[in-house]
Amino acid sequence: MSRISLFDSLGVSGLIHVWGLPASGKTLFAVAAAASASKEGPVEWINCDGKRGFIRALKQSLQVVGGDPASVTLSFPTGPAQCFNAVLSTARITDRRPALVVVDPVTRVLDMSRSDPLMWGRTLIEDVLPTLAALSHDGTTDVVIVSESRMLENSGPRAVHHGVIRRWCSYDLLIRRGLKHGHSEILVTNAGDEPSRIIGYLTIDADGTVAVSARSSPAMREVA
Repeated sequence: MSRISLFDSLGVSGLIHVWGLPASGKTLFAVAAAASASKEGPVEWINCDGKRGFIRALKQSLQVVGGDPASVTLSFPTGPAQCFNAVLSTARITDRRPALVVVDPVTRVLDMSRSDPLMWGRTLIEDVLPTLAALSHDGTTDVVIVSESRMLENSGPRAVHHGVIRRWCSYDLLIRRGLKHGHSEILVTNAGDEPSRIIGYLTIDADGTVAVSARSSPAMREVA
């Protein structure tokens, strides 16, 4: 069980992998999680792609849920080496144990300039994923890692190094855009041929307010 109310309502905790197509709501899900977590303790957000559009939504989310802006620390490392070091540095924090760590997107930790694609995941396998998994194992800190997706010829969109990440994460969440504008489904995906199942919904209003609700109890809503 997570001490973060949003995760508790969805039934997820630990190392949570979030993936989906562009503009599906992956970062907005992390925004809602960060706003909820800020009421429980420090939040460390490592932004690895330099995009800052989420900051406005995060500020508004914190205000709506009564979160603590002073609890949220944003860092903007550039390049795979800085992103890698930021992850390791966060894992070594001992004086103010985070309630939540967000790495968005975790795929930018990879050095994709290497000619051999098999080498792209070496940093993930040997350092990043074990470090983040260990951080989440004590039940004090939850971790959200957001992945970019690539279109694969035989299986459609897939997160980069999805197979490797799935083996380390506690929950694998697909954010899928719904038919209505500003509405996405949150699905737990399973290995093999087991079907995915919807556990919640993410919506964003015209004013930029993000809301996450659990499917099992739609009346219970964590607004962000």
